[in-house]
Amino acid sequence: RPLVLLHSGLLYPAGRSPVPFFAALARLRDSGSVTPGMLKVVLRASGSEAVYTREIQRLALGEMVTLAPPISNREALLEQAAADGLLLFQGSKFDLQIPAKVYEYLRIGRPIFALVGPNGDTATLLRESGGAELVAADDVNAIATGLRGFLRALTVGTAPSPRPSAVAQYSRRAGATLLASLLDQVCT
Repeated sequence: RPLVLLHSGLLYPAGRSPVPFFAALARLRDSGSVTPGMLKVVLRASGSEAVYTREIQRLALGEMVTLAPPISNREALLEQAAADGLLLFQGSKFDLQIPAKVYEYLRIGRPIFALVGPNGDTATLLRESGGAELVAADDVNAIATGLRGFLRALTVGTAPSPRPSAVAQYSRRAGATLLASLLDQVCT
């Protein structure tokens, strides 16, 4: 079966655009490095389907890339857990933000291909947590090179996994413990 890469949730045409990823994917397909039988990319509930449909058609990626409709949160989590790898789009425009999706992805524990601002907070968190291949979100050459390596690692079972100790510090339990400690400090 083909490897499945999944992005679950909204994408923005500016800052979280999959268009450079599409260009890199088309480049890999044209070079023979990736074929539709090898890879399926699912963008679930992207929110800008009309924009992305045009790009997918322009680059003839319809056999590899699917724009899927929204599903329930529970179904989305199950789909993430079943995917071979998770896609994260967080360009430099959002360097000072960490989307909740990152914590969700880390908790799921699947390898992450992260298209991020290299100096942003999201990239820093993913470096510290492990489990992600990081590439610059708008660099088509870097995306193509990184994606080729990521797919190879998925195929042979050497793709990165988040460190459990790093993930545990972002759990609800750890957050509640920290909040309780801070409240104790304030109240004493």
